[in-house]
Amino acid sequence: MAIATRRSENIKNVKEIPSENKRSAFVRSLFPKCSVPRTMKTVGFLWCCLVACCRTASHDGENGVLGPLQFSGVSNISSLLLDETSGTLYLGAQDTILALQASSLTTTHTPIIWQVPEEKREICKTKGKGEADCHNYILVLEFVSEGRIYACGTYAFDPQCAFINTEDFSLELEQDGSVRVETGKGKCPFDPRDQHTAVMADGILYSATTNNFMGTAPLISRATGSEGERVRTEESPSWLSEPEFVSSALMRESQDNPTGDDDKIFFFFTEVAEEYDFYSKINVARVARVCKGDVGGMKTLQKRWTSFLKAGLVCEDRASGSATTS
Repeated sequence: MAIATRRSENIKNVKEIPSENKRSAFVRSLFPKCSVPRTMKTVGFLWCCLVACCRTASHDGENGVLGPLQFSGVSNISSLLLDETSGTLYLGAQDTILALQASSLTTTHTPIIWQVPEEKREICKTKGKGEADCHNYILVLEFVSEGRIYACGTYAFDPQCAFINTEDFSLELEQDGSVRVETGKGKCPFDPRDQHTAVMADGILYSATTNNFMGTAPLISRATGSEGERVRTEESPSWLSEPEFVSSALMRESQDNPTGDDDKIFFFFTEVAEEYDFYSKINVARVARVCKGDVGGMKTLQKRWTSFLKAGLVCEDRASGSATTS
């Protein structure tokens, strides 16, 4: 997987735009061709920029800054996490997690190797999966607190999550010396090909992924925290209809509210439109919103979102003056 040189240079230069709002500057650095609203209130804006980014990203191995010459033996880079304070870029790959200096893309620590035991890989193969499927693809990297990263991988179609100590860049261990892990179900897909997204909000992970081995049970959930507050979407096409998740974001709504229960989590995805009665399936762009303080219903919608809303997204093509929802 190659990452365009231009995009990496933009990430490196985030702090060089002091006159703009920090969030706007960060998004502008990633998506230089997008016009960033000052208030960042237009939820459709992020989706349009993601599409623009995908169209302009380079897939040429010779032009990409991350390639086989720089990282021999590292493949399938699937997740990125930037620490703006230290200038460290964390990369999740196949069986490997890297820490790089963002300005030079040189490694700052010995890579973490988080592989699947051979016996577990054999079990994965007996379930009908190929050799390439039965590895640990690191798909989720999020800061859970200062100095700690929450990492989740597919782990041979049995998702697992672990904690990384950034000071010495190592996986946290149990008292017996084994890696401290917890289930990644509902946080990370089983199949590395499945689309997913996750965002950490005040130490709690909000995830949009598939929740079963077959990849047929999509959900948006509060995936960590106390068991009583873990809520999710209903298993219904009216909530999510064959979605392909793209991105997610935390939007702070009320600076004066100490509990933060006015904050919102937005999820961007495409799904099969239920409102159209066509012979073939029609994919449309969507944005869904949940409230961070939502703990589910008391009698109905128990452990389900009560604040879940979704809407269609319309992106304008300024060159032609037309609009599209997909």
